[in-house]
Amino acid sequence: MSTADCICDAAQAYSWQRDRIMINVQQAAGSLLLAVLQRNGGNAYEYAFFDVDGTIVCEAGTIPKSTTEAIRALQKQGHRCIINTEKPLADIYSPLSDIPWDVYICACGQDIFWEGQHIFRQGFEPAVCEKIIEMAKKCRGGLYYESPNGVAIDNWFDIRNSEIDAAVQRFNGQGIPVRSLAQSPELRMEKFCFFYDESSDKKAFLDFIRPYCTVIKRDPSFYELPPAGCSKASGIQFLCELSHISPQDCYAFGDSQNDVAMLRYLGHPVVMQHAPEDVRQLAEWVAPSP
Repeated sequence: MSTADCICDAAQAYSWQRDRIMINVQQAAGSLLLAVLQRNGGNAYEYAFFDVDGTIVCEAGTIPKSTTEAIRALQKQGHRCIINTEKPLADIYSPLSDIPWDVYICACGQDIFWEGQHIFRQGFEPAVCEKIIEMAKKCRGGLYYESPNGVAIDNWFDIRNSEIDAAVQRFNGQGIPVRSLAQSPELRMEKFCFFYDESSDKKAFLDFIRPYCTVIKRDPSFYELPPAGCSKASGIQFLCELSHISPQDCYAFGDSQNDVAMLRYLGHPVVMQHAPEDVRQLAEWVAPSP
């Protein structure tokens, strides 16, 4: 159950006191949502970093009205509410724009937008892209490419992967064709997704790309591959240094493997109950089940 699932009518208010930080949360349908973040005394404000899928957006692909109200309540008290997603800007879920996010950190820390201004960008060098593509073909895998201005796919061996298929269908449903990389020369690569089956030489491919990529395993047949050193934590580090904010005063909300770096980096990790066990073990607070 996602964070969005829990923000429903007739929710019951709870409080949690840690390090003189009061979090009032709402519990309903067996889950937890941050509703108000308030420091007792002083004028310091915190940053709250939110994963998207499974944390803000539920499985049905919706964001309840009460989610927007909770975020606005945080911002009204002076706190910064920040999207921190593995997705490129081109794949940001459109209803998120109904919430006045202070900052977007996209593509595992590679693109940062502060109040509409693009303040940081990173990506793969073209020569590195060519090496990765050549090796993926040699190892009989497929590649899904993510860029700020679109996505592409090379599925040379017709490998089926539910997450990749869903992403392609989502773009096609928006009238945005997903073509091969050769047909999409305008794209600047921020992240590869490597998908494979039993005929693929996964080990050889992963051994080859480790010097070039951060390797994030999403499921048994799918890896996310941003540039080496890039993660949800690297984007947060840039923002905290720019803002002179201590990571120990910040909050992270997530539910999956690609949130691990963020959850470990910040002082107050909050993890959804439905997260894998190894992710829940990182939490200062786990959203409770009924």
